[in-house]
Amino acid sequence: MFPKAAGVVLLGLIWLAPADDIRQIEQQRAEAARAGTGLDRFYAPDYWGITRAGVKTDLRAALAEKPDPRFALTDIDVRAYDNSAVTVGIQRAGDGLAVRFLRVWVGQSDTWKLVAFQGTVVAPDTSYTGAPSSIVATPHASPTGPPDRNVLAVENTLLRLEAENKDAEARALKTNDAIFVRHTGTVGATFEDSKSIPLKGEIVSWDRVQSYGDIAVVQGTLLWTDTNGYSPGQLRFTRVWVKRDGDWKLAAEQHTSISY
Repeated sequence: MFPKAAGVVLLGLIWLAPADDIRQIEQQRAEAARAGTGLDRFYAPDYWGITRAGVKTDLRAALAEKPDPRFALTDIDVRAYDNSAVTVGIQRAGDGLAVRFLRVWVGQSDTWKLVAFQGTVVAPDTSYTGAPSSIVATPHASPTGPPDRNVLAVENTLLRLEAENKDAEARALKTNDAIFVRHTGTVGATFEDSKSIPLKGEIVSWDRVQSYGDIAVVQGTLLWTDTNGYSPGQLRFTRVWVKRDGDWKLAAEQHTSISY
């Protein structure tokens, strides 16, 4: 767990209370994005991201981003844990579009490192059928490494319960303050899933199932169809699990339509 005393300097960063700590580092990363320099100090080597267009990216792609003098952050919500944190908020780049972001930070060697990101454009149409994906084919995974089997097991349990529309049982696998970002960019509790009509089926492929102590990141692609036959098409997703009293609980989930 990181120091909580205000004003303590470690490796050039000022450590405050955990949530304030992360807010400050988010702003420092935003400054680096505007300048186009120094971004490398914020990323873990195994960083994996999903862009607002649904493109899967890695560290090399993140560090190749061009400077954006208009990059800005607002509405940052920080969920801090012992040695990790999740941030959700709005970021805007040069084109001015509002993008809902999710970032996962993990403590590594007395500093915070970004291990995962996902962006979702806040769509003009946020209805049930809004912001459909450009791809409707069955998803296929591109694994980044061997999965954490314990996390994969709880993933499978959640998906089975959702596929069987067992809402109460699925809800028991989630934290009370869990957050859900729909593929339209709107935010709600994970209990308020965008699939307001019961599911007929769901196909999921995992690219990454990785744990960092008491937090785990799951990223991949999903395709669901409701009982009326409607599907938004392929969606990229990130799910963040945290360990509570020895059990994995879903703390955050975000979906993004594919638009390339």
